[in-house]
Amino acid sequence: MKPVKNGKTLHTSAFACSAATAVKAAALSDIELRSGMADVIFVVLTIAVFAVLGLVVRAVERL
Repeated sequence: MKPVKNGKTLHTSAFACSAATAVKAAALSDIELRSGMADVIFVVLTIAVFAVLGLVVRAVERL
């Protein structure tokens, strides 16, 4: 593909730009998905730790 000079800027074909944009969008959505999943795992583990600590406190109080 040869770049086409349009005024002062240099452009490649629209297909190449849209393909590159699609690849970047797919990679970004994959990263966002992983990041969102990490957030959910963090919240669930935090709640689980506090639940276990609550059970430990109840068990110690009965002693």
